[in-house]
Amino acid sequence: MEVELIWQTGKTGTTRLDLEPGQSVTIGRGGDTELRLSDARLSRRHCVLSRTGGKFTLEDLNSQNGTFLNGKPVKKSVLSHGDKVSIGAYTFVFGSKAETETTTIEIPSATTEIKLRYEPQKKEFLATTTSISGVQDLERVKHDLEMIYRIGNLVSSEQNPSKLFQRLLEAIMEALPADRGFLLLVGNRGLPFEIVARSGTDSDASFSRTVIDETVMNGVSILTADPLADTRFQASDSIAIQNLRSIMCVPLKAEDRIIGAIYLDSHNPMQRFAEQDLHLLSAVGVQAGMAIQRAKLVDRLQVLFFDTVRALVATIETKDPYTKGHSERVSALAVQIGKDLKIPSAGLRTIQLAGLMHDIGKIGVPEQILNKPGQLSDAEYELIQRHPSEGIKIIKNIRYVENLIGPVLHHHERWDGKGYPEGQSKNKIPLGARIIAVADAFDAMTSARPYRPAIPFKNAVQELQKKAGQQFDPDAVKAFVSRFEKGRLETPDRSFSDTIAEGIFLKEEDD
Repeated sequence: MEVELIWQTGKTGTTRLDLEPGQSVTIGRGGDTELRLSDARLSRRHCVLSRTGGKFTLEDLNSQNGTFLNGKPVKKSVLSHGDKVSIGAYTFVFGSKAETETTTIEIPSATTEIKLRYEPQKKEFLATTTSISGVQDLERVKHDLEMIYRIGNLVSSEQNPSKLFQRLLEAIMEALPADRGFLLLVGNRGLPFEIVARSGTDSDASFSRTVIDETVMNGVSILTADPLADTRFQASDSIAIQNLRSIMCVPLKAEDRIIGAIYLDSHNPMQRFAEQDLHLLSAVGVQAGMAIQRAKLVDRLQVLFFDTVRALVATIETKDPYTKGHSERVSALAVQIGKDLKIPSAGLRTIQLAGLMHDIGKIGVPEQILNKPGQLSDAEYELIQRHPSEGIKIIKNIRYVENLIGPVLHHHERWDGKGYPEGQSKNKIPLGARIIAVADAFDAMTSARPYRPAIPFKNAVQELQKKAGQQFDPDAVKAFVSRFEKGRLETPDRSFSDTIAEGIFLKEEDD
């Protein structure tokens, strides 16, 4: 007798099994199972589907994470046509051909299309409790509220655009019965829209541009419960080839503008989207649109801030032509050391900006001292030593960058306590300052000065090793030398600053 496992999550399509009386199929992630599924949450032999006479039985094989039948854990149970089984990340609907003659599975309505213009009102989801008529309705309201709450948390906590895009889409995919999802923005790079996040099976495949175009151009949320029956899509190869059975698309709105769309589709005829799904996704589209607009604004402000700092640093370095590009190179080298020391992204950004601004106090040092070809007098050296403290006077006037004070003020301290301005030693020196000290010394040694030529890279590395544990943090030197010896160090040649000029702040793939 043939049975069907109609997959809802974890994979798509239908698995057909022809079981004779007494036969069984073991399901799990092990190589000795008849139905092998790739999921670390499954046991090697997770459960077994067997036939006894005309009945089919599902039995859990003492799995680690359990087997669930219609949402409830089960040890052993007889299956009925339409039962839903969940194991790990996989869910399937059980069906047997013998029972289809007398049993009908209720498939969601295949209404060709629903369109709506959606403007969510305050307390709208809470208001739905007045029409609750049973446990399923209550569970649906709870589900929707949890979804809105989760998206709200993302809106308030994530400001990085690329991370926000993917996290929003993943949250949506977890809450709604979709096989694939796309988040698109309009007007980027001269294209009608750009995919900024994707998720699900075959997410590289094509999708219905007709639906997306109408959503973005007309600002409507669209639910197509059976695109194969929709005359507008009969000429669409993507719909036919992929056997799409349900499509949902809503606009991303920021104030009065449409900035993109969220597109979901499903291959499963047992799991078509419902109108309530469209209402929920439409509400999310408004939330997500505002979050994305804010994140993009923060991103632009960060770029503007870094560009302003770079312009200020470049102005200071014109006083000393021998140090042109020095601060940018120190910043980039310090970030490389920080990465190898496993510093998190927030700390790396602090080091990056502090590296840029570490010599900003030299704006108060006369040019004749900076460019003096001979040895400095005691008075002149004392003036040079004041530049970290002078730099802090400038930084203290900039809001929200208080975390730069330690690295900038103490980047000339020494591991042995003989540095300046405070004579701090070892781990009392802020880690960012210790890292910048190594990068600063390396770039200074390998750059020409009025009083000496540049030192070869290899010799400069040897000097760092020699003074590790005396002048420099030994761990910072070790990380720097290791990267250099493995050929992974982005060497600060004269064109080095040009390679990062288009955006010195860290890119997300470096986090």
